[in-house]
Amino acid sequence: MTTKSEEVQDLSVFERVGQFLTFVNPSIHHPGRVVQARVAHLFIIIMAIAIFGIDLVSGYTKTYLEQPNLFVQFPSLKVIYSGWGVLLGCWLLCRAGKVRTAVVIMVLTFQVVELFILRLFHSPFEGYQQLFPWQVLLIAICAFLIHPFAGFFIIPSTIFCLWVPLFVVESTTGDLSGSPYFDRLMNDFAIQMVVAGVCFLIARNMMSAFDRLAHANEWLEKEVRIRTKDLRTAKEKAEGADRAKSEFLANMSHEIRTPMTSILGYSQLLRDNNLAKTDREAFVETIHKNSEHLLGLINEILDISKIESGKFVLQKEHCLTRKFFDDVISLMKASAQEKHLSLDISFKSDLPKLIYTDTLRLRQALLNLIGNAIKFTNEGGVKVEVELHELKERWKLTVVVSDSGIGIPADMLEAVFKPFSQADSSFTRRHGGTGLGLTITLRIAEAMGGRMEVQSGEGKGSQFMFQVYVDKVESVKVRPASDIHLLEGGKFEGRIDAKILLAEDGADNQRLLTHILEHAGANVDVAENGLQVLKKLSGNSYDMVLMDVQMPVMDGLQAAKEIRKNKNPIPIIAVTAYAMQRDEGMCLKAGCDDFISKPIDAHILLRKVAKWKKAGRSQHVSV
Repeated sequence: MTTKSEEVQDLSVFERVGQFLTFVNPSIHHPGRVVQARVAHLFIIIMAIAIFGIDLVSGYTKTYLEQPNLFVQFPSLKVIYSGWGVLLGCWLLCRAGKVRTAVVIMVLTFQVVELFILRLFHSPFEGYQQLFPWQVLLIAICAFLIHPFAGFFIIPSTIFCLWVPLFVVESTTGDLSGSPYFDRLMNDFAIQMVVAGVCFLIARNMMSAFDRLAHANEWLEKEVRIRTKDLRTAKEKAEGADRAKSEFLANMSHEIRTPMTSILGYSQLLRDNNLAKTDREAFVETIHKNSEHLLGLINEILDISKIESGKFVLQKEHCLTRKFFDDVISLMKASAQEKHLSLDISFKSDLPKLIYTDTLRLRQALLNLIGNAIKFTNEGGVKVEVELHELKERWKLTVVVSDSGIGIPADMLEAVFKPFSQADSSFTRRHGGTGLGLTITLRIAEAMGGRMEVQSGEGKGSQFMFQVYVDKVESVKVRPASDIHLLEGGKFEGRIDAKILLAEDGADNQRLLTHILEHAGANVDVAENGLQVLKKLSGNSYDMVLMDVQMPVMDGLQAAKEIRKNKNPIPIIAVTAYAMQRDEGMCLKAGCDDFISKPIDAHILLRKVAKWKKAGRSQHVSV
């Protein structure tokens, strides 16, 4: 990239002189004013040449100028030096950006000089003939460099500076009778009027065009500034997001490797046949706890993926209100007790027996808030306050979670709700997590028509307010109480008397699912792909099919479609490692009746199997 000094060095001497003489002040941005400035510099050069010519002429005619006649009484040195001084001043004014002022001074000076120039000629009319073209040039100069209408002011100036001296001199000689110059002067007057009018029109249109160009340039520069600012802002946001995601990936690497280390390490220890029973049980419990933690990390990533892709959909169901909150507190009691913290819940209003909402997402939001409060609190406790305010067609649910923990700095209060952000993302932070929990909780609140607020101070604890709207049960059809109990969480107890066809190509998963189902009392037959499922269904009777989605030869979705084509009413439960909302929709659209994602929770699986055993037939096939 060449610098400005290098560009100047590449110019020739004449180009440098021209650049110096036609310098335009950087404060002039209007394209019309730039043109005026360059023309003014050119006019100054022309004036300089003219004055230099006058100096030459005055030197050659010195003896002639000393004659006592009025025409030859010309103080040449004074006029020439004055002209040079005025010219230098006008040139400096042009360089300072005062172009119009410089041109006005030059025009006025030239008009005065004309009175003296007339004396250089043998007769006033000869002088007038020589100076008249300059008057026409001045009309154009004034119109283009001062104002479009300024050219008309040169006409009275011509009359005063040229015509009056002409008639005064002629009157002294007695040659004015009959006005021999009258016709010529009238023709010249008409020429000046025409030139002034033409210059007026051209200059006005030209300046109008320059104004439009200036406005266009100004608009373009403004748009460029706005776009540049937007691009800079977008770049800063993108860089910030990139940094946040990089930090998130670094944190996730730590969060994933930590439980994986425990899972792999304790799994290796379990191979020791001489391991004590108590140690074996402790190792199994550690593996299970770390596996659940790892699954929670994966679920958070999937949830934020749903949110960012616009696939976050609420699935409402009935909920026993008091039992719901009791279960939430029960789930978090152990975590609080491990840190010797108190965990209390209080109800600020009466609770309806049932509410209609997405219990899974509501439970997830409250577990996130209470879990965060416990995680960032080292002593004291966590307090949960619940209030339901009855509206016309729904309830306004407000849950306030307060803790006595480390608090959040004031400048980080907004950042805690941003994806991949935490109040402390450094490597030395003492608390784990993905930085997605509060983002997901906020999105859940917004999806339920509510909001979240936080009040906190560093070292003063935090208070999170979670407010959403839930529907009244009276406005929807109530599900039978047995179904409500069936869908509630907890350990499944009971036996399942059913013959189940398990479609699964993985040997490990075949053994796992077969063990779970047979332990609950079911009879299990295994197929390794969709084609085997169709063959087994054609010659055997089953109560339901557990269908893995991704299998060789024929996948589970294609097999489900073929089953429905044959009008077979057998219930089909899709079992898949895919866990997105759209994947569940694809399964249901293919003909499956229910959906369960891997890794399999044995109790959820058994509850779903019991549900469809009771239903007896698919919802996709009419009687």
